Amino acid sequence: MARRSGTASRSRTRKRSRLDRRSSAIEGQARRRLRQSPGTLEDCQRLRDRIRSALLARGHSRFVADETSFHMVDWLSDLHDLHALFTGRSRWTSERVEKIVIRFLLHVPNHVAAAAKVLVDFPVDDIFHVGAIVGSTPRRTARSPRYKKTETDSSI
Repeated sequence: MARRSGTASRSRTRKRSRLDRRSSAIEGQARRRLRQSPGTLEDCQRLRDRIRSALLARGHSRFVADETSFHMVDWLSDLHDLHALFTGRSRWTSERVEKIVIRFLLHVPNHVAAAAKVLVDFPVDDIFHVGAIVGSTPRRTARSPRYKKTETDSSI
């Protein structure tokens, strides 16, 4: 009798695992992919080469292809950290969350602006009128105090 209940329990487990096998395999692949930082040197170089090749194939100069590919790849680790924050994969302290956001905001926009200027000659403009560009006049004032760099921010 004990054997039968064990067999019945195993078959229920087996049935459940058959139904969930596909979804759990997909979830496992997604988790493994998310754990891998897109900022690894090999991945960045592959992506940079891909962008460079595509731009050269479209007739852009080597300078444009090199600069654009660099500026589109250099901030991938920042994007990875921000994605982890958005998806809730990591349990970070408030200080760590703040550092991730600040690092992203200080690093990424300049690269995107440089890539836009080099590739399509599109300069950045202060479209929200908040004084985001040096020399632009804000229409409204910031609600939060200005960010002051502290000693702990040197790791950003």
